[in-house]
Parts: sequence; C-alpha cells; structure tokens
Amino acid sequence: MKFVAKITRYMYQDFLFKMISRKITNKKHYDAVIAYSEGVPTRFVYYMKHHNKIAWIHCDYASYRENSTSANEANIYETFHSIVCVSEYTKGSFLKFYPDISDKVYSAYNIIDDQMIKKQSQYQSECNVSFDKKKFNIISIGRIDPIKQLSAIPALARELIDAGSEICWYIIGPVGTKDEFNLLKENLNRYDVQDSVKLLGEIINPYCFLINANLLVNTSLSEANPYVINEAKILHIPVVCTNFGSAKELLDYGVNGYYEPLDKLSKRIQYLIDNPDNYRALQEELATFTYDNDIILSKIYFLLNKY
Repeated sequence: MKFVAKITRYMYQDFLFKMISRKITNKKHYDAVIAYSEGVPTRFVYYMKHHNKIAWIHCDYASYRENSTSANEANIYETFHSIVCVSEYTKGSFLKFYPDISDKVYSAYNIIDDQMIKKQSQYQSECNVSFDKKKFNIISIGRIDPIKQLSAIPALARELIDAGSEICWYIIGPVGTKDEFNLLKENLNRYDVQDSVKLLGEIINPYCFLINANLLVNTSLSEANPYVINEAKILHIPVVCTNFGSAKELLDYGVNGYYEPLDKLSKRIQYLIDNPDNYRALQEELATFTYDNDIILSKIYFLLNKY
C-alpha cells in the first residue's frame, strides 16, 4: 500500500507540475528559468518549456542520491541547458552519475553578502552570551541532524578538557531531527561537559556570536560548500573542520585553517591552543581575506545570457 500511495502521489504531483508550468511559461517571457534546489524545484522546472533552464546543485550529490527516494534523474537534467554546482567537488560528485552531460555542467561558489555579515557582527547588543576571554571559545553552527555530526562535540570537548584546556564550546542552530538532538543531549551528560558545551538554539544573528569566538569548528560528514566557513573567514575567525569533500577548496591547510578526520579534530584544536604562534599565524593570514563576489557573478551572468 505504501508503494501504491507513493506512486499515486508522484503521478498527481507530476500532473500539477505540468499544468502549472505551462500556464506560467505561456503568460510571460523569461530570459531564464532557474531550479535553485535539488528535488521538487528541479522536477517542477523540468516540465517548463524554455530555451534557458538552469539547475543548481547545492549538495554533495552522491549523499543526496543515497538519501533520496528519487530514481535516476538523467532524463530530467538532460532537459536543462546549464547545471551549476556550488563547488568543484560538487561538480565532480554530480558528474560521476551523469558524465554524458559534462559539457553543460559548471561550478560557481555561493554569493555572500560580506558587508552585511561584518555589519551584523558589530550588533553586540544582540549577543546574550558573556564570553570568558580567559577560555578558548569555540563555535559550531548548523542544523542538529546526523549529517552535521554535532552530537560528536561532547566527546571532543571531553578530550580537550582532559588534556588540560579551558574551553567553552557553543552550538548554534535549530533542531533538524529529534533523534540527533536527543543524542547530543545524552552525550552532554555521558561526557559530563554540560558546563563547557552550551546549546544556544536557533539565532537570527549568529555573527555577533561568531566574531567573539577563537575558532569555528565544523564537524560535518558531508558538505557541498558550507556558508559558515566562508562567513568565519570574512570575520577573520580561524576554522577547523572535518575533511569532507569540498574542504580543500575552502581552506588552505595550515595557512588559514585545518581539515582533519573527525577523530583527529580535538588534537588539532589542542595543537592550536598549545601553540599560540601558529594560531596567530592563521589570524594574520585571515586578516587580509576578502570574498570575491565579482568572479562568481561573472559566471552567473554568463549563464543567464548564454542564449
């Protein structure tokens, strides 16, 4: 019955997509039609008759396929005139599934409003945490779900504390899945780090917190091109992250940050705490960092005006 219900739902969804997409494209002229996310938006645009359809891939496509109920989407992506992946790693991941359409697959990083980030970081009245400057303050930002692996933080914090480090680790982000959130809370008790690891929940302006941190730590299992790492770099905050596929594009290892396997993260953090000269070298490198939106925009303009 579940199988029948699923098939029926998809058939009804496709019928609606066909009907609505035709009405939209028949009423007005568009220079381009963009499916800005995988899944439903891409399937919807698939039914639109247009000479310049563009699909965006914001995920590690291999991970998406592994966790998706969708079948092979080759027939869908073949109808698009351009496919934009948010990193070279993401592009490679996508092309492993669809090598025959490589001539229309591009990479373009995310556009980031760096001036807004810098401005919001100065709104310290919105920061309700009193950072102890005598401690090494760490921040992790993301949804609390399995792919982000935030439930691993209590164990990492315990390793740092046992090594003699005085830390405070803040986790900012909404609950993605209850099981992962419950596991995170259980691990706080299991490793007895309730006083050192603080769950701040979802926050509208995380930048006023991030600017006060000594380090951003990203524990994700997989990432296409996480905004938060570039946001930290814009605020000149050093980064340590797991060695997910796109990490090498985001960080110059040992120059402006580090990427390591999850079980090596605490040792790398400890190294930065114990070696302040190395930590300051990361800060000095990041002090000159600027995010170049112009290069990204030039790629997007090219695709928008391709036909």
